[in-house]
Amino acid sequence: MGRTIELVARIRHMIPLGRPLARRQGVVLALVALACLAGILYIDRPLAVLVGSWDGSTIRRFNWLSQLGHGTLPIVAATGLYVLFRFALSRPAAALRCLYVGSALVATSLFINTAKILFGRARPLLFLRDDVYGFDFFRLPADWRSFPSGHAGTIFVIACCLSIIVPRFRVPLFAVAAIVALARLGAGEHYFSDAVVGGYVAIVISLALTRFFDPDGVKLPVR
Repeated sequence: MGRTIELVARIRHMIPLGRPLARRQGVVLALVALACLAGILYIDRPLAVLVGSWDGSTIRRFNWLSQLGHGTLPIVAATGLYVLFRFALSRPAAALRCLYVGSALVATSLFINTAKILFGRARPLLFLRDDVYGFDFFRLPADWRSFPSGHAGTIFVIACCLSIIVPRFRVPLFAVAAIVALARLGAGEHYFSDAVVGGYVAIVISLALTRFFDPDGVKLPVR
């Protein structure tokens, strides 16, 4: 019974309270929505045309860089490190941090992959090849799963979680995340608005799970 009460309290703590905090979050959400709308209306198509004019070697370089945001390896690594620290090395603090990162990666991946199918947005390739642009809900083929960007989500989860664990590296972590997310645009795989929403979703989920795993803000940061 005690564990159940604690779990409910933690879940409740994930929901931020207070008007100032809600106001700030509302402002951030509005800015993200405006950036997304501006992308869909004015930025995405011209940028896709620009990328489409590049030579293949340039696009391949961007694609190579963008693979830093591939989701499978980080999830496997976080899981493996959790098992190592929890059961082999008996380091519960390190195990908790790995569990936190892995949970954020899995939750973000599930959310984004569900959203991809729900929104059914055509990728830039379809726009450049067939002049197909927009959303067609509940489309399963990979060419219709552009929104949001899963790679942007993965790299921003890593940046956000590690910035909680090691705050002094926050700026370079988010700089790298932005570069990798933008590389998905240079690879011709996503639009600007896809990357914006993918990164935003990742940060929201990561911060919510921070409040779940470490309500008092003392267990996750490295001292």
